[in-house]
Amino acid sequence: MAARNPPTPVPYVVNVTAQANVDSCLGILRLGKTYTPARLEAACQRALAAQACSYRSLQSILQQGLDQQTTLPAESERTGPQHKNLRGATYYDSSSKLVH
Repeated sequence: MAARNPPTPVPYVVNVTAQANVDSCLGILRLGKTYTPARLEAACQRALAAQACSYRSLQSILQQGLDQQTTLPAESERTGPQHKNLRGATYYDSSSKLVH
């Protein structure tokens, strides 16, 4: 049976080391005693994506269960409201306006 390699928060810890101190890194590693490796890994990935590199941010993500949520779509992927009062791009197109 092959040895199972649990997920590691090393990339997150390295990033925190550049921004904080060793105590913060030890606290992050200590979270592995409370949460599963999979949850810790997911929380680290979410924190890195949000550029929230602190022990408190990671702890909050885990406490709130944000590591188990799907990520929200980026603003560019979202569409605005659709109703008949919207003018649209053609309204502002200068070639379609009459010249006085």
